[in-house]
Amino acid sequence: MIEGSSMVKLRANSRQYHRFFRLLDDLSAIRWTPTTKKTSKAQLMIEQIKEIRTGRNCESLRNKDFPAHYNEERIFSILYGDSYESLDLIAHSPEEASIWVTGLNALIGASKATPDAVEDRQTLREMWLKEMFEKASKNNSGGFIDQTTCIKLIKRLDSHVALVRVRQKLQEYDMGKTDGCRGRIDSQEFIDMFKEIATRPEIYFLLIRYANKDYLTLEDFHLFLEGEQGMAGLTTEKVIETIEKYEPAPEARKNRQMLIDGFTRYLMSEECDLFDPAHRTVCQDMGQPLVHYFVSTSHNTYLLEDQLKGPSSVDGYIRVLACGCRCVKVDVWDGQEEPLVYHGNTLTSKIPFREVIHAIATYAFDFSVYVL
Repeated sequence: MIEGSSMVKLRANSRQYHRFFRLLDDLSAIRWTPTTKKTSKAQLMIEQIKEIRTGRNCESLRNKDFPAHYNEERIFSILYGDSYESLDLIAHSPEEASIWVTGLNALIGASKATPDAVEDRQTLREMWLKEMFEKASKNNSGGFIDQTTCIKLIKRLDSHVALVRVRQKLQEYDMGKTDGCRGRIDSQEFIDMFKEIATRPEIYFLLIRYANKDYLTLEDFHLFLEGEQGMAGLTTEKVIETIEKYEPAPEARKNRQMLIDGFTRYLMSEECDLFDPAHRTVCQDMGQPLVHYFVSTSHNTYLLEDQLKGPSSVDGYIRVLACGCRCVKVDVWDGQEEPLVYHGNTLTSKIPFREVIHAIATYAFDFSVYVL
């Protein structure tokens, strides 16, 4: 939403206008371009929004002149103001419409939260960040940290943050400072910077979808794990254990809540990898006949380079066996004194057969227990 989307803006007379809509960085308003209006007229404040409706569920969209070929899943309306005026939009895809509907509902819910509730949740996150900052600045007088320390601290708290964004924000901060204050970050600057850089909108909106607020209770997280992650039969104890493992804010852990940072850590952890960790080791039935399997095979194993005039070496066998190969090729030819291995009728170099079988005997089962 912050990056913006091209959508069709509908008017009451069924006229259509292609506009680029984006959510402002501070999440306070939606703005669209191009427009002949003043900037203040080509935007809609989030606090003005009353309701989001999907499909043709507004009076203006029920008009008989409205084009019938549009997929209703692409259509949504933003009702705003005391008179419930309607901003009717058509996204390029149902998925894009869903992102905007979910995100706007999340922002509406957050704007309607009581000041005390919002402050409490912000305090939990900020208390944790302030504590981390104070630990990093304990050896520095004046309660500052330098930019190198700031980068290391942010990376330690969120290993997935792009360092280029951190350095960019530090440069922006320095531009507004006098020479004597440049290169130093105070506690509030660090907190503001981390919240801006580490808060991923797509994860935030996912959290909001399950919690309808900007943190997950124990019950919310349990529902997410079962509904979204497919982890049926989870016990409450296991959910608590997961919160305690990933939620970094001590008070949130104590309250059995998961804030945005803990939720992000969980989603970016190995537990949420697409790759099944059980497959790091052999998990298939390996007791079937050999013909039931695909076999990792090496062709012309002894060749290190090309097929016509390259060198032959026992290193080729050692290397492929170390990679788990279970089938190697040995081209054996009569030599004057002993059998030789090489690519017949070519200019490749030759190696003694006895060296090849010695290497195979030595390394055959160092890296795999399966038949060779």
